[in-house]
Amino acid sequence: MCLGRLTWMGGWAALVQTGECGDVLYPEGWVDGIGVGLVGSKFLGATVTPKTVLGNEAVAYPAVNALSELSHGGLNRLLSNRLSVGRTSVGVQGAPSGGTAALGESIALGNTGVVSGRFAYPGWTGNVAFRGVVLQKTQTAGGYFVAPVVGQKPAESGLLRLLPR
Repeated sequence: MCLGRLTWMGGWAALVQTGECGDVLYPEGWVDGIGVGLVGSKFLGATVTPKTVLGNEAVAYPAVNALSELSHGGLNRLLSNRLSVGRTSVGVQGAPSGGTAALGESIALGNTGVVSGRFAYPGWTGNVAFRGVVLQKTQTAGGYFVAPVVGQKPAESGLLRLLPR
C-alpha cells in the first residue's frame, strides 16, 4: 500500500505518493503523481432491465453486439474478440477481420456491474485474469489486468475495454 494525496483539478484527479510504498508492482510509487479521469454510470442488473448488463440489446450466437479489447501490459499488439452478449451470458467468437484474437478468453458480466474473465497471455503458459466495471450509459466496460513477468519484461498493468457493436 502507498500513502498519498488525491487532488481534484477541474474534473480530473491526481494521485501523488507522499509516504513509503510497499507496493510490489510500483515499489517507488508515482513521484510526479498520476492523473486519472473519473467517470460513472447508473447500473441496472439483468433482473431489472430487458437489455444486457452492458445496456445494449441482447443477441444470440452467432450475432455480434460487442467487442473486447486487451492492450498495454506488455502486449505487442491489441488483442480483440467479437462477442455475443445475451442477457445472462457472453459468447466469445474470435478476432474481428484483420485483428488478433485474445486466445482462451472467457468473460463474465455479473449482475452487480462487475466484469471478470481470463485470457491466454502470449509467451506465457498460464491464463491472466482481468476485472472491471460496466458503464451502462455508454454501453461499455473498462478494467485492467496485471501481466506476468515474461523473460526480461517486468510485470505491467494492461487495459480491458468492452465496446458496443
